[in-house]
Amino acid sequence: MEAYMRVSMRFVILLFLIYCPFSQLQALTLNEALEIAQKHPVLQSHDLNIRGREHEAKNANARGASSISFNSENFGGSQRGFSNVESSVEFSLPIQDRKKVKARTKLARARIDLSKLEKTSAAWIIQNQTQRAFHRALTARLLAEKAEENIDNAEKMVSAAQIMVEAGATAERENFQAELLLQEAKLEHQSLLGKFEDAKADLAIAMGLDSLQNQSIEGSATIDLELPAIDKLERLALGSHPEILAGNLLTDEVQAKLEVIRAENRPEWEITAGARNLRETSQHDFLIGITVELPRSRDNVGERQALQSDIERLALEKANKARELRLQLLNAWQKFTRLQKQSKKVRDEILPASYHLFELALTGYQLGKTDQIVVLQTQKEFLNHRNNYLQNLEELYESMDYIESLAVPASLAQQNSPSEPLNEQK
Repeated sequence: MEAYMRVSMRFVILLFLIYCPFSQLQALTLNEALEIAQKHPVLQSHDLNIRGREHEAKNANARGASSISFNSENFGGSQRGFSNVESSVEFSLPIQDRKKVKARTKLARARIDLSKLEKTSAAWIIQNQTQRAFHRALTARLLAEKAEENIDNAEKMVSAAQIMVEAGATAERENFQAELLLQEAKLEHQSLLGKFEDAKADLAIAMGLDSLQNQSIEGSATIDLELPAIDKLERLALGSHPEILAGNLLTDEVQAKLEVIRAENRPEWEITAGARNLRETSQHDFLIGITVELPRSRDNVGERQALQSDIERLALEKANKARELRLQLLNAWQKFTRLQKQSKKVRDEILPASYHLFELALTGYQLGKTDQIVVLQTQKEFLNHRNNYLQNLEELYESMDYIESLAVPASLAQQNSPSEPLNEQK
C-alpha cells in the first residue's frame, strides 16, 4: 500500500511539474506586442505584390520581336516551269532604343517603390492599431484593478456596519445598505474584467493572433508622457507620412508614364539581312537593309495632356493633405496638452484630498461619530474623481496614439524602432 502511495504521489508531482509551466500566464509588454505585429499575415500579400512588380521590371529592357520572312518571286518567267523563280530569306532585328529602355525602367522602378510603400503603410497601420489596442487593454486592466479596491472599501463598510449594528448604535438597514454596496462593487468588478477580456481579444486581432489566452498585459499607465514640440511633429509628418510619400511616388509614376509615351514617339529602327537565290542563273545575292517606323505623336497627344493634368492634380492633393496634417496635429497636440494638465491636477491635488476625506469619514463611522450617509457621500465623490482621472488617462493615451499615427509612421522604422514608441514615461 505504501509503495502504491509513493508511486501515486510521484505521478501527481510529475503532472504538476509538467502542467505548471504551461498554466502560468506569460507577460506581454508593448514592445513584444509590436514585435509580434511585424509578422502579421496581411504583410505576406504585400511581399507577393512587391515580388510581382520586380518580375515586371525584368521586361523593361525588352528588345522586341525579331522576324524571319521567306519570299518567292517571278513564277511566270519566259521558260517553262519554275526555272525563273527568285527565292529569298530575310531576318529582321529591331535596334534597341536606350531612351525607351531608360523610360520603361524608370516606370517599373516607380511601381516597385509604390508597392513597397503600400507594405510600409500597412505595417504602419498594424503597428498603430496594435499600440492603441494595447493601451486600451492596459487601461482596462487598470480599471479592473481599481475596482478591486472598491470591493475592499465596501468590505470595510460592511465590517463597520456589522459592528455598529451589533453594538446597537445604528439600525439594521445600514448593514443591508453596506451589503448592497459590496454586491454592486463586485458586479462592477466583473463587468470591468469582461471589458478587459474584450480589449485583449481586440489586441490579439490587431497583432494577427487568434487569442491571448495564456498571456497577461504588462505595463504601467502614467500621465507623465512626453511628446516632441509641435514644429518637430509637423516635420515628421510632412517628411514621412505614407500619404505624403505616396503622393510623391504617384507623381514619379505619372512622370515616368509620360516619359515612356514620349520615348515611344521616337522612330523605331530595324536592320534586315538576308540572301536571294536566282534559279535561272544559280546565283546567290546577299541582302541588307534598314527599316524605320515613324510614329505619329499626334495619336497620343490627349494621353500626354491627361498625364500632365494628373501631375498638377497630385500636387494639389499633396498640398491639401499637408494642410490637413498640420491642422490635425495641432488640434491633437492641444488636446493632449489640455488633458495632461487636467489629469495632473486631479492626480496631485483632488484625488489625495478626496481619499483623505473618505478615510476620515470611514474612521469616524467606525468610532460612531459619523453617520453612514456621510461615508457614502465621501466615497461616491472619491470614486467619481478617480473615474474621471482614469477616463482622462485613457483619453490621454488615445490622443497620444493618434498623434503618433500622424507623425510617426512605420516608414521611420530604421530611425525610430517600432518597439520604442515616440512617448517617454518618466
